[in-house]
Amino acid sequence: MRPMIIFAFASLFPALLLVPACAFGGVLPLASVFSITVLVFILDRITNAKPIEVSNENGHGLSLLIGVAHFVVLTTCVWASRQRPP
Repeated sequence: MRPMIIFAFASLFPALLLVPACAFGGVLPLASVFSITVLVFILDRITNAKPIEVSNENGHGLSLLIGVAHFVVLTTCVWASRQRPP
């Protein structure tokens, strides 16, 4: 079960940083780019786990969660692009 948790973290952590980056700006956009490039690369390299078999129990729920996260990030980015600069 541990490889699925690492995959879920690597997949969802950038989305968790992108939403506040769209809303607040500052250093958060850099942190989200850093997490997408460096953190995911490092997690891919340090994980020497065997490939897991995806079943309805562990893969379907994560796929749905990632799909919902994409729509949340997309909506937040559209909202942020429509805001006037201060």
